[in-house]
Amino acid sequence: MSYKIMSCVALLALGACGSSGGGNGGFVIDDVTTPIFAGNTGRLDIASGGGVTFANRIVQGSDGGNIFEANIRTGATVGTAPTAGTATMTGPFALRQATGVTRVGGVNQGTLTNHSGMLSVTADFGAGTLTGSGDGLAIDGTLAGGDVSGSASFGGVTGELAGFVGSQNAIGIFKGVNGTSSIAGGFIVAK
Repeated sequence: MSYKIMSCVALLALGACGSSGGGNGGFVIDDVTTPIFAGNTGRLDIASGGGVTFANRIVQGSDGGNIFEANIRTGATVGTAPTAGTATMTGPFALRQATGVTRVGGVNQGTLTNHSGMLSVTADFGAGTLTGSGDGLAIDGTLAGGDVSGSASFGGVTGELAGFVGSQNAIGIFKGVNGTSSIAGGFIVAK
């Protein structure tokens, strides 16, 4: 399984640069590591393989601006999604946020901050929804089989959500921009 959301943003425009997806399997919440932030990137790892990675940076030059992306790494698997019932899952999320992104005197500037917390979501397999919140992050997803799409919101920015859900666990990534702010991150939750 691999899934990728990537965005390249010139200061006033948003353009998607690529995506792909698919897969099935399983993990438990004890397999998930605490968020790791290094430089412009962050990640959540699953001990049995895979996880999520994300980056959010301000780049100089004529092609620069605010560039952000999120990926589900190969090896991150979830169980099969049932067609009825509900499951409440909790786990960590992590994201990198850019705020106040502007171009002044030919120089791109803004503030980048790392955020992490705990998220609780409910998968309603019959209704086809994945919704929840925690520590400032809100998830509003739609299920199609084991695939998740929809939106994620944090700090006044609502962005695109993608991922996978099974009967016992889910993994998702998100990215979005609102004016001069952007987010990129991911979550891993389980029963």
